[in-house]
This record gives sequence, C-alpha cells and structure tokens, in this order.
Amino acid sequence: MIENKDHAPRYRPVQATAIGCFFALVVAFVTAVLLLLNGSLVLALLNRVAKDLPMWMRRPGFLQFALFSLPVVLVVLEWILFDYLRSLFRKREMDTEG
Repeated sequence: MIENKDHAPRYRPVQATAIGCFFALVVAFVTAVLLLLNGSLVLALLNRVAKDLPMWMRRPGFLQFALFSLPVVLVVLEWILFDYLRSLFRKREMDTEG
C-alpha cells in the first residue's frame, strides 16, 4: 500500500488486481454453491408436485426447462436481495458515523 498526499491509502496495481481476482473467485464460488442448492431445491419441489401438475406441465421438456431456468432465476433474485441488504447496512453504518 502506498500513502499519497491526502493520506488516503492507494493500492499498487498488482495488489489491486489480486484483490479483484480474489473477489471474482469468491463470487463465482458463492454462485456455484447457490446454484447447487437451488437446483436441489427445485428438483425436490418438482418431484413432490409433479403428479399434481396439469398434463402439459408434466411433459419432460417443460420439467427440464423448469429445472434449468428456476435455479438461475433464484440465483439472480438472491444476488439482488444480497445487494439490497448490503446497501441497507451500509446506509445504517453511514448514518451512525455522521
């Protein structure tokens, strides 16, 4: 870390790149875990309710589409919720400081 005239820490380019790569790896790992959990949840839910669904929803093509798309939609919603909660906590943190 390099100190500049304003006393604000400034990271070296290599260190900043390493931090960015580490953050990207963490996000990819969390997303993969969420996809695994969401896929398992959707599979269990589809197996549970499949016999109660209308005939057109019981077709293998529809079930395969649901099994692929619903976990992805859930991951997007989970990241949106995570960003919203993070912004709420940051706003509270800023309000208590100033």
